[in-house]
Formats: sequence, structure tokens, C-alpha cells
Amino acid sequence: MEINEKMVRDLRKRLDLEVAKKEAETVEHWKGEVEALYRKRPQSMASLQVDLKALIDRMANRVNMLNRTVKEG
Repeated sequence: MEINEKMVRDLRKRLDLEVAKKEAETVEHWKGEVEALYRKRPQSMASLQVDLKALIDRMANRVNMLNRTVKEG
């Protein structure tokens, strides 16, 4: 089966839409995490720093998992 230019454009458009949808879901997730920290109203700067560090560590862990998946794929 030969892939013509229209099929490539249609596939690229569908892929771009799917990537944008996944990106929006990801940003919404992390936005919710930051909002939860904001609503928590930490007692001190140290408490906020601990919570932010935990969030940063979770994000770094997720990035590492995704990078590993990309390398294996």
C-alpha cells in the first residue's frame, strides 16, 4: 500500500492533535499538584520548601521513567 501525501498530512494532523491532548492532560495534572500546595497554606518557608522539593522529586522521577521508556522503545 502506497502512502500518499494526503494520508501523511492526515496522520500528522491526528498525531499533532493527540500529542496536544496528552500535553494538556499532563500540564493540568501538575497544575493541580501546584494548586494543592498553594491551598495547603504552609506554616513556614521551610515547610513550603519541603513540599516543593517533594513535588520536584516526583516530577524528576516521572521524567526519568519516561526517558527510560523512550530509550527502550
